[in-house]
Amino acid sequence: MLISSSPRLNRFLAFVFLDGDNLERRKDAICVACETGHFKIARKLIETGLQMNARDADLLLLSGLVHLYAKQYREAECALRAVLDQGWESDEVHCGLAFALLMQRRYADAYEHMCGSET
Repeated sequence: MLISSSPRLNRFLAFVFLDGDNLERRKDAICVACETGHFKIARKLIETGLQMNARDADLLLLSGLVHLYAKQYREAECALRAVLDQGWESDEVHCGLAFALLMQRRYADAYEHMCGSET
């Protein structure tokens, strides 16, 4: 079981431990982990969640955002493209993807996604 320095996060982790198949509880715990700065814990929760449901758009989005925070831009790009492949169009996805592409010095691709987020 994962343990953190945040009592709030520890409560959420206990719920995940008791009901590991509950993706909604897992997503809540991931959000709390990110809010409290525990990105390694968030990454672990995402990895095990994606093992259970590799096509869950919410988990893929969270994965992309956590990869962005960790400056893992190629991994962020893959996760955010997977969200778009699911048909989930949002400014958050396009802007995150544009940032990942920008940081890889793929300026034309980044611009394309910035324009895509304005539609």
